[in-house]
Formats: sequence, structure tokens, C-alpha cells
Amino acid sequence: MDEGWVQLKQPVLYAISDDILMVRTAELPGEPIEGIGTAAEHHYELRDGSKLLHEWDTTTDTESPQQLWAEAVQYLPADITNDDGAMWECRNTFFRQHATTERAANRELAQRIYDSGQMLEYLCNSCAAEHVGDETAIRAMFLSYASTRVINSDGIHISISGSAGTGKSHAALRVIDRIPQEYTLRARLSDKALYYHDIPPGTVILMDDQDLTDDFQELLKVASTDWSREATYRTVNNGKPVELKLPARCPFWVCKANLNGDEQVLDRQLIIWTDESVEQKRAIQDAILQLASDPDQCAKQYDLGVCRALWELVQDTVVVVPFATRITCDEQMDPRNIKLMIALLQAHALLRAPLRERDLAGRLIAEVEDFQAACNIINPLLGNIGGSQKLKLSSSGARVLAYLAEQPSGEVMFSGIRRECDISQAQLSQALYGRTDRGTDGLLAVCPAIEIISQSTTTGDEVSRKTIGRKGIRWSKETYTAWSSKSGAFFLRV
Repeated sequence: MDEGWVQLKQPVLYAISDDILMVRTAELPGEPIEGIGTAAEHHYELRDGSKLLHEWDTTTDTESPQQLWAEAVQYLPADITNDDGAMWECRNTFFRQHATTERAANRELAQRIYDSGQMLEYLCNSCAAEHVGDETAIRAMFLSYASTRVINSDGIHISISGSAGTGKSHAALRVIDRIPQEYTLRARLSDKALYYHDIPPGTVILMDDQDLTDDFQELLKVASTDWSREATYRTVNNGKPVELKLPARCPFWVCKANLNGDEQVLDRQLIIWTDESVEQKRAIQDAILQLASDPDQCAKQYDLGVCRALWELVQDTVVVVPFATRITCDEQMDPRNIKLMIALLQAHALLRAPLRERDLAGRLIAEVEDFQAACNIINPLLGNIGGSQKLKLSSSGARVLAYLAEQPSGEVMFSGIRRECDISQAQLSQALYGRTDRGTDGLLAVCPAIEIISQSTTTGDEVSRKTIGRKGIRWSKETYTAWSSKSGAFFLRV
């Protein structure tokens, strides 16, 4: 290299493929202009691992992604240049890293992903690069937003609960990063704020760690009851009547440590828990430490551009389910759960629209695969796995019920339940009695196999007599078996 070149302390890297990098290693400063130095030339190296494939200099005046690509492409290995698919991947990866070509390259990649029917998988995999676990919650949130584009959907509201630090907000925010930003709202809201602000229809409203007041719960009920229409709110301002509108088709995502809202509000949501297992906590710890050691391992910013470009391809569509009359469930199933399952099914079909047929009216026709995808989300929740769609239990309530289910009929003391389930007295009380301040039920209201008992033990003589009270549960294994045998799952009749 000639005299005058300055080695860059931090070389600039452009990935062409997993192994091949273009590296800007040095610059040749030009003449100072009004005391400001300017780089007249850049030195590039094309490397395959540690092997140098090519090196060249180019001036900043003529440098462009297209010109750099033209210079590099002739030196790429034959296994890339002879493979149209690999060649396209290399070119697209390179152009997505340059501001002048990034948007077009994002759209080009998005179109390929969308046409292949892999949109949902790409979105979820992109999230997985930044968030550990919670696959069901992440997939459900993407389908919730997709439901705003299904004209005949009843919408999907979501409640995510779990202990502090288990990733509720982080999961929701990573999903919000990957949908059009003009259709997201994350803020603390007063009871009537949504009526007064100009919010586009179809906006995701994230309620993060905010208690839902009675008035706000009424608003959420209105928003979900007549999902496809604006709700009207009439009030008075300066003595004059005012008519305000609540935008249509807005899904609510509620993130709170405990279930948030009364029974009617919870009936309108998918009830999902974060994973509180020891394995998940260790995975989160490992991810935090790994990110600290290698900040660049996180999902690259241009992936967000591809994710948002994907949504530009999704059109508002009516989705029909020709096999709907074959769908079967427990005769006691809440109709709202049936609507949620159908909404999940329709949203999944919409995201795979290029692989679905349309009828003569142009409506998208869902397939059995879409039903199975919906069942993969909602059926475990109906069985208290990863959530509690049917019983509306907290995660601690579900742990108590799972522990009791393994016990023979008899008396089980509270102290033993707290110890074995690793929960506090307050958590046990909420699991059994629910939250009377929020109108939610506990296990005593939903499971007939449980009855509260009190015991007292007296010790000492007549002078120093002491009575100790203990509480517990009278558990009936037979009643539980008969009660739990009623399937809460959806399946397809042949």
C-alpha cells in the first residue's frame, strides 16, 4: 500500500454471505478543505474466511453499493456464482446493508418470503434472535395484528401474565418492533384517552404494567364486542355536546404480573403465561451474558425493515372456513373461545395467502393446516398449559391444581401446598379464592373437587393450654378425574 494510507481502527464490514465479507480497511486522506480532512479513497478487501480473494481502491466520489458489488462479484467462489439462489441471497444481503439500496432490497426479500408462505416463520425467527422463549405468545401476537387485516374477523386480544423479570414486556416490544410503527401505541392511558386521540383503525394498543380501571375495562369490552365498527362516546365540552369515536379493529395486548381485568374482560382475551421454569430463567441469564460479550450477535437492524416490508404485502381480505361445521369442541365451551380459535385460524390463513386458493368472490379459502396452527396455540391454553383459556387461572393457580391432581383423595394442608408449589401465602389465597377486587374466580369457584377445611390442635395442660389452627383442602381425586375428563380442546370431525 502506498505512503499516506491510514489504517482504520474499526474496519467497516459488509457481509456478502455467511463466510464472505467485504472489509474497508484503510483510507487515503485528500487535501484539507477549510480545515476539514476528507477521505479521497478507500481500500477494500474481499475475504472468504481468512483467505484474501481480491483487494482494490475506490474513490468516495464514485463509490456506490452497485459499483462495489460489480467489483466484488467477479471474484466470488464458483459455488455461489453458479447457483442462482445463492447468488441472489448474496446480492440481497449486501444491498440491505446500504442506505441507498436497503429499502428496495428489503422489499425484494420480503416478497420472496411472503410468496413462499413463510412470513409468520420469518417474523417469529427474527424475534427469537432477540428474545428467549415465549414462542406461543410471540406467534399469537403476530396473528393478533394479522387479524386486523381479516375483514370478517372478531379480533384477538391478548393477556400475558407472569412474575416480574420473566419477559412479558420484552416479548411484546420485540413483536411491536416488527410491525408498522404507525399502527402501534405504547403509552399509559387514562380511561377515555383513546376517544380523544387520533388513532388509526387497526392499531395495536399495548397496556404494559397498567391496572385496568373499571371504566377502562368497559372501554375494552366495547372495543371487542363490536370489533369492526367505531364505538361512539358522547360527552359535553364547554357546555356543548361532543361525539367522539373509538377506532375500530384495535387489538389490546395487556402485560401484567397478575391477570388484569374482571371475568368478562378475560373472556375476550387469549390468556398466556410467560415461562417461569428454572430452565427458562437460565436461558435468559445466558442470553444476557452472551449479548454483553458480543453485542453484534443480536438481530440486525435491517431485519426489522424486512419484517415491516412484509406487512406492506398483506391485504385486507375476507377469509372463509369451508370446513367450519366439522370443528368440534366441548359442549360447555365459551362461545368467545370459539371466536378466538376462528380468528387465529383466519389470521394464519391470511399470512399464508400466496399458498391459499380464492373463491369466485375473491375470498381467501382457509385450509385444515390453518385450523391445526390455531389449535397448536389455543388447545394447550384450554388445558392450563402455558396459559389458562378455560379456567382463567393464574400460573400459581395452575401449579396448585397440577400438584393436587397428583395427590390421592384426602386432606392436603396449605403449608404443604406452598412448599411443594413454591408460592407465597398471598399467591395461594389468590389461586384458591381469586381476586374479589377484580371480579375473578379462583379454584374454589371452578373445581368441584376442592373444599376448604380448618383444623385445630390443642397442646399443654389446663394451665398452659395452646390451640394452633391450620387450614387445608379436602381433595377428591374421583371428583377431579370426572370433572377434568371433559375435553376442552378443539378437533376436526371426519
